Amino acid sequence: MPDIEKQLLGSFLVRLDGIGEVPDLMSEHFVDPAHRALFAVLAELYVSGKPFDLALLGDLGQYGGAVHIADLIGSGGIGSHAKYYAIEVIRRHYVQKLQARLLIATAKANVPKADPDQIIEELTAEGMSSGREDITTLADAASEAVARMELGERRGIPSGLEDLDSLTGGVLGLSLFAARPGGGKTALIMQIALYVAEHSGRVCFLSLEMSAEELAQRVLCAEAKVPGERVRDSRTTIGDQVAIRSAAVKVGRLPLDIHRPHPPTFDRIRRIVRAQKDAKLIVIDYFSLIDTPGRATRREELSDISRQLKLLSEERKVPIALLVQLNREAETGALQLSHLRDTGSLEQDADQVVFIERDVNDPTLATLKVKKNRHGRMGDVEMRWDGATTTFSPMWHDKIDPVFEAFNQEGFDEDSSTMQDMF
Repeated sequence: MPDIEKQLLGSFLVRLDGIGEVPDLMSEHFVDPAHRALFAVLAELYVSGKPFDLALLGDLGQYGGAVHIADLIGSGGIGSHAKYYAIEVIRRHYVQKLQARLLIATAKANVPKADPDQIIEELTAEGMSSGREDITTLADAASEAVARMELGERRGIPSGLEDLDSLTGGVLGLSLFAARPGGGKTALIMQIALYVAEHSGRVCFLSLEMSAEELAQRVLCAEAKVPGERVRDSRTTIGDQVAIRSAAVKVGRLPLDIHRPHPPTFDRIRRIVRAQKDAKLIVIDYFSLIDTPGRATRREELSDISRQLKLLSEERKVPIALLVQLNREAETGALQLSHLRDTGSLEQDADQVVFIERDVNDPTLATLKVKKNRHGRMGDVEMRWDGATTTFSPMWHDKIDPVFEAFNQEGFDEDSSTMQDMF
């Protein structure tokens, strides 16, 4: 009979208030059925505010009898040590649970044509976790919030697009970036990913559509300011090649990993994300290509995926930037959340939704439309789009450049009205 269980229950019999110090402890954590029953009744007494009394236990036989109760009281359990006993009881429970699941997994692995991915996913599913709640007191949460506000820190990861961050507070939670086909989704998110990798830390980029080489070519062209069509058509100049090599050296130092999950199932994606111990941003390109077999309809499948992605972001405490295509209804009229294509409950699960809208009259203009934001404001951010290098830049670049051009050509008198008007 487990001595640690006896010491834990003995400590409760000596000091019932000890139950309040171990909120994670449950009856199922005990191995002995009599101990499970005894803890359940002691917990009820504690919650009701009643003091411990043998008369309140009823039939002692279900708890092992009067002799066993006396043995528990004399087990040597110290009332003030309840928390330490409970930690060990819970640990042993999950070790035994793990051992049982490993035996089952071993048996399944020995079956001909066993699916290793399915077996691994079953081992890493929710049932393998400790089941403990993430509890934070309001005082601790308030203290952290005050510290963040005093330091001027944003909740999310800075994207490098200051006007966008001023609305969203940075990329956080489950953030959607949506556009029509060819609207610049991958270009925008790769630009953000590079900034995060350079200024915040490691980025995990799960590309379900483009190969790592295709992504790298886009990155190099954007960084080197070399039109991609010149590279594709083998028309690069010596200057282009020098710029691309220089860009390769720069981006090669960045902590950005490109993953190509095959097949692109959600279970495989979840394993990759869980393996990222220090990632600051997870990127998935794109949502509709994720597969979760077994659901009755595609809508149910995608709804399940969106909910699981939301939970995965919370579990890993890392933002997930998810690219989404818009449906055909978005081809005309103003972009709306209802235009998210085949997304199930994604609209409800997302923390942020950013649409990319290209100007039909001017191909160099684009607008980032924040249509949903749980932690900030909504609004539009005007951007300049360079299709040749597939990069976005803020519109205020256009306003600054003429100032410096005028300065270089004519100069300014520091007392002149022109200087005062501009600055």
